[in-house]
Amino acid sequence: MRRAMQVLDGLGPQESKDTYFYPYDHPYFGQIFLASLLKIVGYPDSLSPKVGDVHSIEMLYLVPRVLMGLLAVADTFLIYKIAEIRYGRNVAFFAGVFFAVMPLSLLTRGILLDSLLLPFVLASILFALYSQKISELNRDNLISSRNILVLISGIFMGLAIFTKIPVFTMMPVIAFIILEKNNKKLKTLGLWLVPVILIPLIWPASALFTGHFSDWMNGVLWQTSRESSKDLHHSIELIFLIDPILLVLSIIGFIYSELKGNYFIFLWVVPFVVFLSILGWVVHFHWILMIPVFCIISSLLIEGVVKKIRYKRLSQVAGIVLITSISFFGLTSTISLISSNLNSAYFELYSFINQQLMENTKSYNSSHENKVDDEIAVVGTHRVKALLWIPEHVFDNDKIVWRDTDIGAQKLLPPIENKKIIIIVDPNLRNRIIPYETIGNDKDKQISWIYRNADAIATFINRENNKYEYMGMQENYVLGTFVEVRSNY
Repeated sequence: MRRAMQVLDGLGPQESKDTYFYPYDHPYFGQIFLASLLKIVGYPDSLSPKVGDVHSIEMLYLVPRVLMGLLAVADTFLIYKIAEIRYGRNVAFFAGVFFAVMPLSLLTRGILLDSLLLPFVLASILFALYSQKISELNRDNLISSRNILVLISGIFMGLAIFTKIPVFTMMPVIAFIILEKNNKKLKTLGLWLVPVILIPLIWPASALFTGHFSDWMNGVLWQTSRESSKDLHHSIELIFLIDPILLVLSIIGFIYSELKGNYFIFLWVVPFVVFLSILGWVVHFHWILMIPVFCIISSLLIEGVVKKIRYKRLSQVAGIVLITSISFFGLTSTISLISSNLNSAYFELYSFINQQLMENTKSYNSSHENKVDDEIAVVGTHRVKALLWIPEHVFDNDKIVWRDTDIGAQKLLPPIENKKIIIIVDPNLRNRIIPYETIGNDKDKQISWIYRNADAIATFINRENNKYEYMGMQENYVLGTFVEVRSNY
């Protein structure tokens, strides 16, 4: 959201080192696309937000979430059409239902690059399948139509990669579709590759043109070499907590489909999983790209089981019972997730921080000679930075100085010259606060000194997280169960 708001404010799609230590961590089509959608609905001015109003914060989050929900509806339609062309209406219907009701699909409603790029990937697959259908007709007068569809497929894939680089793992499955039933294989594949390669090249080309190619290299290398305890195994455990039924069905269904030599499924799943396995940092929402194929795989498995039943009437009843039972579980779990009130404490915290920042920075029209006296420094983990895009871009507060406590490349916090400091302490940061200046690393010593020389002005406790542990709700991407806010003024 911060980067999309930057686009809306006319500051351009590419961040700089002034706003983020590694501004070239991802390409920038995602923020352009989201900003375009927000601009269409008149966001944020149409909401008339007010400082100190919790409801205003909720609405500022609700509008983009609704837009993500509409994209999820488009995803459902695209999944249905892909499955219908490839496997028939029954599998298409089952896959569409699974995507609509299963808890794992709720990840696509988050404001994430993975959610934004998903319709582009699915559209690329769908247009490739349409081009394949034309190739099957083997008619010369339809070659131009086929080439147009292939080109459109390539454009969608290029835009998806221009949103997030790991989408390149989807190239094998689309290349397979294009080559599978095509007499002029290499020429058609070359046509598809043109936009797939050229569109993402806009990103490094723009960095080179503006003299920031070294920053681009550093950002890409940092993103690909990130290390964390959250690896592939950890992410699979979280996916299982969120949606055990869909994950188990997908694993069994994948084995079943490969026994039948289903290369389409194989090439969709395996390159992506292999790519994740070599990364040092994998979180649950990285699996968003696999949710559509999980739904298709599960549907293929159910159809295969039902077809094993000899009696037609019994087969139909068994199919209805299986789909209804699984959908009932999914819908019940999804409703439980939707109706939970996990974000109430987060919105209260956000409103409080926004009010503190607005009230404790001087008027923007002030002629104060010392700019440092006008500003306020905010200290916290990288997640805390999510609390700044509303005061900075909705309420146009340009007096905020950010200090990140957990960027590994930074051995020390940059000097804080501002008289006013707010430190926001989430559970991750609290564990690093040390009691004495003679122990710990230098950065933690700085953080601890700031903490001890500030007074607590508010605490926020989220008691809802623990109620839903069996579904992985503790991984809800907020600031944890306890947050303390301290200031030195």
